Amino acid sequence: MKKRIFTGLIGGTIFLYLLYLGEMWYSTLIFLLASFSFYEFLKMKNRNLLSIEGGLSLIFIFLLVLIPNKVSNDEFTWFFTATIIYFLLLYLIPVVTKNQVTIDHVAYTFFGGFYIGLGFLFFVLTRYLESGFWAALFVILITWTTDTFAYFSGLLLGSRKLWPQISPKKTIEGALGGILGAIIVASVFQWIFHPLTSIGTAIIIAFVISIAAQIGDLMESALKRHLGVKDSGNLLPGHGGILDRFDSLLIVFPIFYIMQFIL
Repeated sequence: MKKRIFTGLIGGTIFLYLLYLGEMWYSTLIFLLASFSFYEFLKMKNRNLLSIEGGLSLIFIFLLVLIPNKVSNDEFTWFFTATIIYFLLLYLIPVVTKNQVTIDHVAYTFFGGFYIGLGFLFFVLTRYLESGFWAALFVILITWTTDTFAYFSGLLLGSRKLWPQISPKKTIEGALGGILGAIIVASVFQWIFHPLTSIGTAIIIAFVISIAAQIGDLMESALKRHLGVKDSGNLLPGHGGILDRFDSLLIVFPIFYIMQFIL
């Protein structure tokens, strides 16, 4: 536990400082996190980042994360264009390699590049909103609060399993505790810093992204269970890999970005 807390404090401080600086400092950090996450994603299935499909995917992630803030309001046009080209090039690889790289390898790699590239793209897009720093901080705080409250609620009150086939330790009581904690913290954060339009909006968004955060965690748990691995990596002592720490946020940031335009 001490190792987990120490790693969280050091890593969290660095992340939040570069989030505050914004611009290329933050974008570069996000690209590095995305690169390590993608490396871990491939490694879980014994695939190589230095393969032709791995290298092509890394270029795709690089373009998604580091280019959008330079192309004004054309982020989504850029994203769809890059994704289509990425898909077509990957789909050619089994032909070019005469099936030495199979369609199964390509499909897994494409899913990883798309899932990780898309998720981290919204880390960057959220930061470049008008209230970007506070909005991104709100998302991160609610996600971390959900994780913390869910853990302790499950530890103290948990008795009914949430989804034992995927994550045996998670409980319904823990999930509800995570949602409740997220709503409380979101209300206080909105009252003090005003990242959103109202406390009501903050509560609705906190409720949705708290559920999304837990679903994101279950999604990676399902993948790891299917592949027979415990953690995506071991880069972060006490936490596992980069992907283990950011799996929820990869789902939450896109949802938040869309919701703050709707509400």
